[in-house]
Amino acid sequence: MTQQKYGDDFTIGDRFETAAITLTEAHIVTWAGLTGDFYPLHMDREYAAKTQFGERLVHGPLIFGLAVGLVVRYVPGHAGED
Repeated sequence: MTQQKYGDDFTIGDRFETAAITLTEAHIVTWAGLTGDFYPLHMDREYAAKTQFGERLVHGPLIFGLAVGLVVRYVPGHAGED
C-alpha cells in the first residue's frame, strides 16, 4: 500500500511514477465527441502537419484526465487499490 501524501509533502522536482497508457485514435475521437472540441489542430492531420507542431496535438484536458486516472490508482482507499 502506498503512503498517503498531501500537497505539502511534495517539493518541486519530485517524481511520481504510474502505469502507462497508450493514447489511441479512439481516445481522441471520443473526447472530441464528448466535448464538441473538433479544432483542426486536434482532428485534421493535414491541417496540423502545416503548423509549427507538424502533427496533431491531443486535447490538453484529455491528457489531464488520463493523468489523474493513472495517479488515483495509487491512492489508498480509491479505485485500483490492491
